[in-house]
Amino acid sequence: MSASIYFHSICSQQCSNGGSCTGPNFCTCTSSWTGFQCETPICSLQCLNGGNCTAPNICTCTSSWTGSRCETPSPIIYSQGFGASYISGASLQCTAWLTFQSQLVSRPYTSMRIKGTNDPTGITLTNSAYVLGLATALRTSTPYGPVFSDGYLWAVGLCGGFYELTTTGSVCQCNTGYTLRPCIGNGNWGAINGHACGASSQTMTVIFR
Repeated sequence: MSASIYFHSICSQQCSNGGSCTGPNFCTCTSSWTGFQCETPICSLQCLNGGNCTAPNICTCTSSWTGSRCETPSPIIYSQGFGASYISGASLQCTAWLTFQSQLVSRPYTSMRIKGTNDPTGITLTNSAYVLGLATALRTSTPYGPVFSDGYLWAVGLCGGFYELTTTGSVCQCNTGYTLRPCIGNGNWGAINGHACGASSQTMTVIFR
């Protein structure tokens, strides 16, 4: 009687993620994984803008990008409350504003929205060229505008040693409208849908997309 002899492939390190040891130290992986031990996920479409494939067809994006492939710029948001506790100098509101300005890198923007307590829906600038102009002006601390679009006169300008964003067409004035000057250091910090000087306590938000 003849005896049957069976040989089993040996992999010194276990194949991962459903892979099979099909030869000495050789893993055959499923379609979703690759690597010596099937440890590396596969994304059928490449992750963009510095994103990493961290699971099969899952991209983990950097903070500046979103979307299934990290193809969409993340919104850049400023949102702070203003009231009796607001102080000059290194206030939370001013520090956050300066950080917000520095984040407005040159990229394709499609809109900018201003909203707050007095107008939760807010107003939106949809002219992409003007949105980029305002973003660039804030980031580089240079004047811009006023430019007319979507029913408002949008501008960036110097007030109290720092740059403000307004839709009234006049910089460093007490007009009624939408104005943010978080670093002014006094009660004339601006307003959302209100008088820019001595306004009531409120939250003010700006969103660039």
